[in-house]
Amino acid sequence: MPVTQVPTFDELMVPLFDALRDRGYRFIALDEALQDPVYGLPVGYGGPEGISWLDHWVRQAGLSPRRQARLPSLRELGQAVGSD
Repeated sequence: MPVTQVPTFDELMVPLFDALRDRGYRFIALDEALQDPVYGLPVGYGGPEGISWLDHWVRQAGLSPRRQARLPSLRELGQAVGSD
């Protein structure tokens, strides 16, 4: 019977984090992130098109969410971190 090797966290996630850093993302501790005043805003309905909390917050501010460019496919994400 064939044995499947399960990748470790480091084998999967470190390349992903490196690829995100290469694209300009940075990571901070949860405690630091939660100090942002946006988390003190009331939670409201973002509308049927609200797909993220950013959309909800933008709508609550009376603005119209900007439509994002197409999200990358899983294959494209895999290629970005060096695997298929």
